Amino acid sequence: IFYQLLFSVNRHTTVFGSLILLSILLRFCTFFPSVINHDESTYLVLGNSILEGYHYWIDYVDTKPPGIFLLVAVFQALLGKSIFIFRLITAIWLGITAFLLYRIQLHWGHSSKAGIASGVIYLIITSLFTFYGISPNTEIFFNLFTALALLIILEQKGGWPYLIAGLALGFGFLIKYVVAFDALAFGLLITISAVKQKINFWQYFSKGALLLAGFLFPISLVYFYYDQVGYFEEAWFYGFVIPGRYPKNLTPWEYIKFVGDFLLRFLPVTIFYIYGLTAKRFDDQQRIFVAIWSLCILVAILIPGNTFGHYFIQLMLPFSLGAGWIFGIHNLERPKWLRPVLSPKFGYSILGVLLITLLYFQWSDYVRKPDYPKMAANYLNERLQDEDELYVGNAAHIIYLLTDRTPLHKHVHPSLFWTPKHYKALEIDIPVEVDLIKEVEPRFVLMRRNALDNRFGSWLQEDYNLIKSFGNNLIMIYERKSK
Repeated sequence: IFYQLLFSVNRHTTVFGSLILLSILLRFCTFFPSVINHDESTYLVLGNSILEGYHYWIDYVDTKPPGIFLLVAVFQALLGKSIFIFRLITAIWLGITAFLLYRIQLHWGHSSKAGIASGVIYLIITSLFTFYGISPNTEIFFNLFTALALLIILEQKGGWPYLIAGLALGFGFLIKYVVAFDALAFGLLITISAVKQKINFWQYFSKGALLLAGFLFPISLVYFYYDQVGYFEEAWFYGFVIPGRYPKNLTPWEYIKFVGDFLLRFLPVTIFYIYGLTAKRFDDQQRIFVAIWSLCILVAILIPGNTFGHYFIQLMLPFSLGAGWIFGIHNLERPKWLRPVLSPKFGYSILGVLLITLLYFQWSDYVRKPDYPKMAANYLNERLQDEDELYVGNAAHIIYLLTDRTPLHKHVHPSLFWTPKHYKALEIDIPVEVDLIKEVEPRFVLMRRNALDNRFGSWLQEDYNLIKSFGNNLIMIYERKSK
């Protein structure tokens, strides 16, 4: 299977390389700041902690499965702990995912233009907005496993490759649980194909069983490990109990606005996608599958009751596939009102303007602005000794990585320890945890100006001096008074 995938790269080297280079170009200005999103900072800090010998869900915790932290630890072990390199890896990862979309379109019988269009669309829409793709979030990473699983299912005739496809989905599930909804859609795809091809029950059953077995294997392996080291209950609590504790407070209107924002934000791609799903000139089975896949993902997006834009990155796979179909047909066969927009002269002009505009705004947002976490880390690196402890309170926790320190506190992402809905769901005993931090007597303590409570106020006032602040008190550095 992997030989075939490698062979497909060799046969389509130009497309593969072009998609990688385009992804790097579209995101290049985002490689430089130390913080785009605090979730990414958590992946980097905890990945580094794993390399230092600490254990996720034991020494440090978060609300996500362990997959993303293990994956980042692998990246750091192989290529170093540079944030620039991690962002470059993310761009390459997206380029590979775009190439898989290209291969899926070719397998479905669409032209290379449709395949390239789907890949390019995916790269563009994941590189436009900070919280819809620019920030390296979990969806970016599990999407590659999802696309790989679909390609394997489509290209293989025998049964055993379904085990590999299941493994890919299982790895994706360990990055984020919503991949289960992709797996559901793919199970329905196998069912639809079985009905259409009139294969016997045992052939159908064996494919589904192998897919399920592959899916469950990496998940079972993780929980077997935690059981062997005596932390199964903790792993189960953080992995499956915590996600169900967050309230779902959105009204129907808020759900509509949430979905509507995505659809309007990515015009005209939304129009291309809707046309692809509704135009009878395209294959019925493909249209039905993409529609079912999209609905499954939409359910996954809406269930948590949050309005986080990065949730929609998962939907961008079927979204890009459906939108790409219109590029594979002759311009005269397209609706008259779309022909001017899709003509090469107009289309390339729009892409050129979009690219220049995108790079300008990225340079303005990510390069030109002061990097206060990096400034604070440089300031601390000039003063820190090997034995010194550092506590980054509710400030930018990427400073742990930038100063080559492991976190002093179990709950690395600040929101887990400072936001009521999080520390209540995680059952964090705030007074006990505060006392544990105070007992260490870290030399430096960092705080952000807008702490939600004053749990460290008197302690900092009595035992510490404010020695430096950055960005109008976005990062305040306190040093312990000499005894």
